[in-house]
Amino acid sequence: MKGFTLVEILLSLAILAVLIAVSAPVYQQLQSQNGMDNLTTIVAQDMRRAQSHARASDGGLPWGVDISSNTVTLFEGSSYASRVQAYDETYAFSSDITVSGLLDVVFSELSGDPQSIGTTTFSVSSGATRTLSLNAHGTISY
Repeated sequence: MKGFTLVEILLSLAILAVLIAVSAPVYQQLQSQNGMDNLTTIVAQDMRRAQSHARASDGGLPWGVDISSNTVTLFEGSSYASRVQAYDETYAFSSDITVSGLLDVVFSELSGDPQSIGTTTFSVSSGATRTLSLNAHGTISY
């Protein structure tokens, strides 16, 4: 006789179920941390772009980055509230990621110096965190 017995098939399915049950949380954690790493990189790139636009005096106004309600916005204007909305570039991120610290930064026109300095902390429920720092000279490190 050829083929598999019912016991062999059930045993194989049970082993497969255990492997999936064990690997699913690890995959979820890996996915959350990857999203946090991507968001950290996107915020750093947006800050650098805002600084570059401000130095080039694109539009004749300062440029900045705002992080609020699960979105990152690159904007033109002296503040997020008084921005030129036509130039907004937004990126939505997962609600699994918590952001705290420096959430709004504007770079001065021509000099590109930030009007506020500090750190932005990104965290996920697993406890992993990433920190992005902005100093008075506009250097961004993470």
